[in-house]
Amino acid sequence: MREISSRNILQLPKSSHLLIEIGSRLALAVLLVITEHLNPRIRDIHPEEWWLYKNHPSDSYVPAWLMWLFILLIIPVSLLCLTAFCPATMDQQASTNSSSRSSALLTCQLAYWLIILLAGNLANTIKVIVGRPRPDFFYRCYPDDHEHEAGAGAPMQPSPQMQPCYGDLDSIIEGRKSFPSGHSTFSFASLGFVSLLLWRRFGVWRRFPGAPSAWQLLLGGLPLFIAMCIALSRLADFHHHCEDVAVGSILGFSVAYICFNLYYPELKNNQLDCVSSVIERSPSSVTFLAQQQQQ
Repeated sequence: MREISSRNILQLPKSSHLLIEIGSRLALAVLLVITEHLNPRIRDIHPEEWWLYKNHPSDSYVPAWLMWLFILLIIPVSLLCLTAFCPATMDQQASTNSSSRSSALLTCQLAYWLIILLAGNLANTIKVIVGRPRPDFFYRCYPDDHEHEAGAGAPMQPSPQMQPCYGDLDSIIEGRKSFPSGHSTFSFASLGFVSLLLWRRFGVWRRFPGAPSAWQLLLGGLPLFIAMCIALSRLADFHHHCEDVAVGSILGFSVAYICFNLYYPELKNNQLDCVSSVIERSPSSVTFLAQQQQQ
């Protein structure tokens, strides 16, 4: 039987390679800022489809500032703590080695920021190309219609003659960036990576008896549950359509999964992974590992 290796595959990159890695992420960050400020395509809205965009505007349940606070600060710091206090390999000597820990910290951060920047650029590019209006786009275009809705008369019916919009320009531009949902993309990209990393730490993909426990599976899936709640909130506050949220969620988690496999190939190769030092292996698991190493 093939020998099971416990060596640390996460090596500190050479300085030149590290500079390239950091430079590529800086370039992606600049591109993200550029695509964030691009004007979307102005697609024609036919009279029979205006009903899709006449939902009353409301405040976001998850404001943009709160989402960016989590993405730029809370989640990266949490990943630093998780990586610092959890051994990176099954080799306990390597897990206590400062070089190995530095490698694990660096790898985790490189993977995280690549996921965030790739997912953000993909979402922004699609938004600009598609230019789909948001569910509340009608009231972004014609804010005066609130007076009619308040009882001054029947709400005016949308027609081609009503264009162009006369509402706030920034609100109108943002109103044409519905597909896909940025909140859904970023939440599933960032929190999806956290879930994958937790499942790796808990040994969810181990192939020996006694693993994993139900609480390990549920705890690792908690970030994904939070991401799902954030995505669904975009439907509740009428900022996105169902298709926007679904595609954004799939896009974000797909980027996270691909990049996770790139930096943590144990998942892809079904190799035995490390378990956090606070997780006790069952006797059956230890016996199984000893038999595998003897063979």
